[in-house]
Amino acid sequence: MRAFIAVELPDYIKDVLGSIQKTLAPVLPHAKWVEPQNLHLTMIFLGAIDEVKADYTRAAIKQCALQAKKIETKLSGLGFFPNGRNPRVLFAQLENEEDFIRLYRALCAELKIIPEKRFKAHVTLCRFREGGKISLTGKLPVFVNGETFTANRLALFKSTLTPRGPIYEKMSAAQTI
Repeated sequence: MRAFIAVELPDYIKDVLGSIQKTLAPVLPHAKWVEPQNLHLTMIFLGAIDEVKADYTRAAIKQCALQAKKIETKLSGLGFFPNGRNPRVLFAQLENEEDFIRLYRALCAELKIIPEKRFKAHVTLCRFREGGKISLTGKLPVFVNGETFTANRLALFKSTLTPRGPIYEKMSAAQTI
């Protein structure tokens, strides 16, 4: 199975981000939008794993959640990977990046994997297909929503790719303290 570990978002934050997506959709007709119910903050993409690795990951998530503190954060604007001149991903930025980095490193330690240096806490809103050759620098209004929420649920998701987009199935979850 294809799997990833993510911080779940409260429904009202998914609604806020879904509203932003609707506002931006006419300006970005070539974007592939993430369905609002699928919005999340990916901590670690695991790729293809078997059931033994899934069980190990579930245990690691629970152990990490027992030690991790909930993160108070808020939406703080939009960003692009790699940049606005050649965007591949449009994402919502979050405050308290250092807290998410600590959580990411704790998960990596629990799973005994080497953390990447380039981890960035974000919620992907859309992706741009190759060959789009668009520049978004200065073209989008800046959404600094300021909507606050508590990031306190880690989950293991199974991701099934379909022609209509990915289907995410929560396999387990644990709440931080």
